[in-house]
Amino acid sequence: MFRAKCKLESMTAVSFSKEIQSERDEGETHGEFDERCWRERLHVTSDGYVRIPIPMFKGAYFFAANLYEEKVAGNTKFKKFFQSGIQVIGKDIILPIKVDEVDSEKFSVPSDGVRGGNKRVPKRFPIISEWKGEIEVLVTNSVITKAAFKEVSFIAGMQVGVGRNRPGKGGNLGMFNFVEIEYINDYSDRELKEIGAEGKGHPKLLKRT
Repeated sequence: MFRAKCKLESMTAVSFSKEIQSERDEGETHGEFDERCWRERLHVTSDGYVRIPIPMFKGAYFFAANLYEEKVAGNTKFKKFFQSGIQVIGKDIILPIKVDEVDSEKFSVPSDGVRGGNKRVPKRFPIISEWKGEIEVLVTNSVITKAAFKEVSFIAGMQVGVGRNRPGKGGNLGMFNFVEIEYINDYSDRELKEIGAEGKGHPKLLKRT
């Protein structure tokens, strides 16, 4: 059981496709509406900076665990241990770029958002060429070793990614690298037995995290 502070750096640009909340004005075409509101596809802080939501990284770990081929004792894969045994904690990654400074790229995409649809329309999507930030991961299951965590972390960055058109969805955006992993709050075998593999509410765990 341990906590890992991870420094991330982009390998490819990142893009987002959050649902637009504005409504089309009377007489406004779909193209005009998209040109006016495409920046709403970004995740933005209250003061106008672009952010990458922490849950995206938790999702990346879950999918990466499915791709990790190593097994624990017997024939059990690590998948179920990562699903219940890690938490990506802390705040969203805040990028040093304002929403009105973001570039866009235009694509012809299915009008209903379903891949393979016959009717296609042009839409703009925000694109950020470079980014970096930090996340913290709390590993609460002692079955997950540091070696397994490191391997799954790199799979999460290179084969799953975050955002729109990421590798996990067949694209090549949102890839990132773990440039540094610092392990903190490591626990002794005695403390592990006392806390237990799933002891998220144990006083020692709460105190040290």
